[in-house]
Amino acid sequence: MPSAPLHLDTPLARTAADFSASGKPLWLKLDALQPSGSFKLRGVGRLCQHEVENGAREIFCASGGNAGIAAAYAGRALGVPVTIVVPETTAADVRQTIAATGASVLVHGAVFDEANAHAVERARSRKASYVHPFDHPLLWDGHATLVDEVVAKGAKFDCVVTSVGGGGLLAGIVEG
Repeated sequence: MPSAPLHLDTPLARTAADFSASGKPLWLKLDALQPSGSFKLRGVGRLCQHEVENGAREIFCASGGNAGIAAAYAGRALGVPVTIVVPETTAADVRQTIAATGASVLVHGAVFDEANAHAVERARSRKASYVHPFDHPLLWDGHATLVDEVVAKGAKFDCVVTSVGGGGLLAGIVEG
């Protein structure tokens, strides 16, 4: 049986109707209150837990920021070393936050795809686990908990508005 999730059940706030252009109240899920600072801990934490429960002793992940912070947090909580590979475009303060959260930070490549390929190769060569920042069914399952929490709190809604980067959160919302 999997251990307790690393993420928190975050608050759900309802706005006044005049807050939105539609004239209808909005429900806001406050996932910036996660220990890692973003929703990413839901999915990345779930995938890291799975890997550790199945014998991982080291984790590699590529990220431009929030997924790396989430993986670093998860690794610290799970007691395994984590290496985050970031592209050159990742800001210095983001690199510092990842390192301060407990992970090693490697800078490789001009873009995410190059950093990701390097993370995959480093994990393979070290016989470590690779955690993708947005493309894995267990990660989506972790993100689906966001919708589960909203529904459990009795919120009624007919659409979800979210930003989409790699698509991991969107896949989780659809699953939820």
